[in-house]
Amino acid sequence: MKRILKWTVIAAAVTGVVVALRKALGGGNTETETEADVIDLSSVAPSKKREVTATGKADGHVTTLVGPWGTVSRDDAIEQIRSGEYEYYVAGAGDYRVQVIDSARVGAYLRTEPGGGLSNNLDQLPDA
Repeated sequence: MKRILKWTVIAAAVTGVVVALRKALGGGNTETETEADVIDLSSVAPSKKREVTATGKADGHVTTLVGPWGTVSRDDAIEQIRSGEYEYYVAGAGDYRVQVIDSARVGAYLRTEPGGGLSNNLDQLPDA
């Protein structure tokens, strides 16, 4: 439901921009929506947020993140998070962001911190 609402808001904003541009350029019917005002959102870049619904694990460490968007390795996810290419989250009472933790002992790893607690939601997800 949140995704539908989000795309509806985006579509409304884009439509508003189109109508404002038409008005500014002095063309088109700005009072009513026409077929020309309908925007195809298939060309809009996908959201940077990716929900994680399962994880691959080995030796107590998360090795892959899995979601409706596909599967990504831990190393690729770390790179994508650090570069800002994607944000990963685990849905719950709130969206718990997946964070990169740098450790001198084990290197970089992934975890969540729901509500500032110590629990890691990635460990609680089903195995992929």
